[in-house]
Amino acid sequence: MKIHILQISALWDFFCFNVPRTTAEQCRGAFCILCMAAKSSSGILGSHLQDIIDIGFGRWAKVDPLLARTACTALQRLSEDDKKKLLASNGSRVFGILESLITGSWLPENIWYSAADKAIGAIYTLHPAPEIVAARLVKKSQSSVFDCDESNNLQSGEGSGIAHAPTTVQVGKLSRYLFVISHVAMHQLVYIESCVRKVQKQRAKKEKLGSEANSDVGSHPGNDAPKVSLGSVKLHLEKVTFINCFLVNCQNAKLYLFVYFFGNTFLQCNMCSSAYYRILE
Repeated sequence: MKIHILQISALWDFFCFNVPRTTAEQCRGAFCILCMAAKSSSGILGSHLQDIIDIGFGRWAKVDPLLARTACTALQRLSEDDKKKLLASNGSRVFGILESLITGSWLPENIWYSAADKAIGAIYTLHPAPEIVAARLVKKSQSSVFDCDESNNLQSGEGSGIAHAPTTVQVGKLSRYLFVISHVAMHQLVYIESCVRKVQKQRAKKEKLGSEANSDVGSHPGNDAPKVSLGSVKLHLEKVTFINCFLVNCQNAKLYLFVYFFGNTFLQCNMCSSAYYRILE
């Protein structure tokens, strides 16, 4: 999709309310076109990063709540350079806004689900360690359904073997809670698979360098020194580091296991786990 530079400028004027009598719906319409154009040219959004945050998540988002959903889509379509700029300048603010969008109640019920879906996707696209934010989201969503006293009673009941009566919860809050944990779990699985692919590529590259180094050492006559592959040593250290990181992240992984009872996620979890074991062999 190619748009002339004058048309892009006109769309930004509508989005920034530089055109008189611009409505919130017209603002969102122009923003949607810019987001579609960003699929082929992600640099289009980079010139108005601050406006995307201030308008997309500001007071106009309360006038037209769909504007917040479109802003989440725009964050996912930023170029890599623009993502770095955004994280350096407004990273904490953006993630705070996304968390409040997911765990807050300022969006209407019929819009919250689609907006929360985009917000979770934006977190996994932008954050360098999205599992930390995702774990916090799950905890906040859980606390909105079950208060602290009930959670403590459940924990004490597990330790003492005493069964407590089922807790009565609001259907709307429970629905949002299940929505959050299911989408977090699916995004986490995709994120883990991408991490596995990255590590596999790094291993293949280091193994190639190690084999080349061994061939160079073996080609020199009279060299009877023991041949130790530097690449194999690095791979061993990488394996130990990878295992340690995996064990630490297991604490956060407990938060995602609950969702596997709601669909076919068991199968995907087993596939992901087998990928981890294959890479650590």
